[in-house]
Amino acid sequence: MGSEMCIRDSSRMVEPYFSTKTNGSGLGLAITKKIIEDHNGSITIKSPKDEQGTIIIIKLPIVVKHIWVILEFIMLKNKISILIVDDEIDICDTVSAILSDEGYKTITAFNSIDAVNIIKKNDITLIITDIWMNNNVNAGLDLLTWCQNYNILIPVIMMSGHGSVETAMNAAKNGAFDFIEKPFKTDKLLFLVDKALNERNLKIKVFDFESKENQKIDLIGKSVVIKNIKF
Repeated sequence: MGSEMCIRDSSRMVEPYFSTKTNGSGLGLAITKKIIEDHNGSITIKSPKDEQGTIIIIKLPIVVKHIWVILEFIMLKNKISILIVDDEIDICDTVSAILSDEGYKTITAFNSIDAVNIIKKNDITLIITDIWMNNNVNAGLDLLTWCQNYNILIPVIMMSGHGSVETAMNAAKNGAFDFIEKPFKTDKLLFLVDKALNERNLKIKVFDFESKENQKIDLIGKSVVIKNIKF
């Protein structure tokens, strides 16, 4: 198309029904131009004298609103701290790499004692922990119980290479958000992480709403009965 198009024709390319072909409708570029202009953009067509071919330049504006939505989403993820607990360094590194690629901040611990200290010193959003660690078959469950007493709003995902229905049920019974068996697929891990964080956010909203509603309750009256209720 470009090498045979003259300058005169190139200036008319976006005109409706104009075509250099005998069987062409001449609507393709006209429709394209309309779509681009509807999005506040522009299209320029050039056929340089000294060069072969036709140059088509399309300019579209950057939608700042969409950029801010994306940036806000990234910033929110960066504020999320996920603690990964496993006595196998390779597992910690692998899970950390998967989550880091998704924009999450990760911290690793190789035993439950270090995990407790990290939780006390950091604002942890989510915990992913192995069940069997350092020859202790209940290390992860003990950490889960401690977390439930420390901050019930921190969801805990349990993982194990010795998984069974009984193991999963035991984890759920103790308050785990969910259970994932090693080795696991990346998609499944990310699905559980996203699901756990969404449920955590929902719980926070519910607690916040209930707190505000309780503050609105103000008994009115001066009788002895009312005073006793107030105090």
